[in-house]
Amino acid sequence: MVIDNFFPELATAILALVLTGIVLIACVMIGGRWVRRLARHELGPTKHTMHVENQRLRKALRPILPEGQSGETTVAKRGGDETVADG
Repeated sequence: MVIDNFFPELATAILALVLTGIVLIACVMIGGRWVRRLARHELGPTKHTMHVENQRLRKALRPILPEGQSGETTVAKRGGDETVADG
């Protein structure tokens, strides 16, 4: 190479930069593939987390849930003359 004859340190530095760039690009590509593979897995919530969320939801809905046997027609406690659905 012509550059090698005049500036051997420069040629070495350029080669080191090119190799470093290739290694970084390879790492990013492999990391992206790994992240996509992780994202494809459907990891559901743990039982403990789901249990806590269910308890919190039940506690929040307790004031407006109807009382009585299931299967009965009940009216939910509402603050005013709200309609459930218009139509």
